[in-house]
Amino acid sequence: MFPQRFLSKSDFTGLILAIGPWILRTAAGEVREWQRDHSGLRLAVNLSPPELMKRSLPDEVKAALEETGFPKELLQLEVPEGHVVSDLPRSLDMLHRLKALGVSLVLDRFAVRYSSLGRLAELPLDGVKLDLAFLRSPSSNPEDVSLLTAVTAVARGLKLRVCAQGIENAAQHQLLEQLGCAEFQGFHLGPPVPPATLAEQLAPRGSKFLESRQ
Repeated sequence: MFPQRFLSKSDFTGLILAIGPWILRTAAGEVREWQRDHSGLRLAVNLSPPELMKRSLPDEVKAALEETGFPKELLQLEVPEGHVVSDLPRSLDMLHRLKALGVSLVLDRFAVRYSSLGRLAELPLDGVKLDLAFLRSPSSNPEDVSLLTAVTAVARGLKLRVCAQGIENAAQHQLLEQLGCAEFQGFHLGPPVPPATLAEQLAPRGSKFLESRQ
């Protein structure tokens, strides 16, 4: 079973509440070792809706940081936009509690077609990850490109880092670079690989960003 399918089932069954802290500690511990040779290496960890509803989540994140010695400023927690928008008051409280730990917060799966740009200014965020699932060809639909241009401009105006996820071809990569995206994620750049393989790639590629639980 692929990790994405396993994690989806874990969310549905509630198993993620039990394994989430272990995933965070394991990823932080492993990347901490790599940081000895690659200072500044960041780690991004996705948080699921069930985890974001746990009052103990900030305590679990703090414990993982203390146990592994992972630098708090190099940990990026990614929260799904759909959950945040659907329960904004509770989400705001949780995001502020997490932000108080000194970690970075990024709004994940930011759906360009359906998002309310006004929400971005209300949330204690450091960045957004644009969901490019709709953008199969940059030239196929000018309206899609206009929406993407507007969202990118608003995010940058709010001093948020902009990451484009779902980059599947060179045309998408070039378009997002022109719009000012500084970070990219997708199969065009490289597929997910086991930790041992990634460790071998770090030295020659000089990567500054690792993604956990894609």
